[in-house]
Amino acid sequence: MKIYPGLIVLIIATAFRESPDNRPKPQPHVITLPPALPNVLMPTFRKDTVVITKFGAVADGLTLNTSAIAKAIDQCNRAGGGTVLVPKGLWLTGPIALKNNVNLHLVNGALVQFTDKRDEYPLVSTTWEGEEAIRNQAPISGTDLENIAITGEGILDGAGDAWRMVKKSKLTDDQWKKLVASGAY
Repeated sequence: MKIYPGLIVLIIATAFRESPDNRPKPQPHVITLPPALPNVLMPTFRKDTVVITKFGAVADGLTLNTSAIAKAIDQCNRAGGGTVLVPKGLWLTGPIALKNNVNLHLVNGALVQFTDKRDEYPLVSTTWEGEEAIRNQAPISGTDLENIAITGEGILDGAGDAWRMVKKSKLTDDQWKKLVASGAY
């Protein structure tokens, strides 16, 4: 087979010639940059530290420490801010509401386990996909806050299985009966 270089050039030129129909001509690429993001300042806190055990918190995994943690956060906030320290241990709690100028610090070995009991999470006014709604308070929440942080090497466990919807079609009859009897559904 003989190759004709002139024919190859003609085929390539034909492929790239301007079309006689009214197709729009390619426009140069325009890069649209996103709007400038606001500067994010690193939070700074007073050197004061409040330990949740000072308010009666118990790391036994059974005692509900919601009130003790709330009191520690409230005192820290009223004093002008600082760190609320969660020591090593298993801390069962309901929802935590953060406040201005508070750093919630979980040391290595601290596990904050949010309870799976839905009645511990009060109903609050909120929005869902832009619509007004009433929902359970989130495990960690706050409104119009400034200068807050959650730091440390500890773990926050939100008890997600308690909030996940269960489909009857995904369970056996025995599993469904057990779930309904437990009151978890």
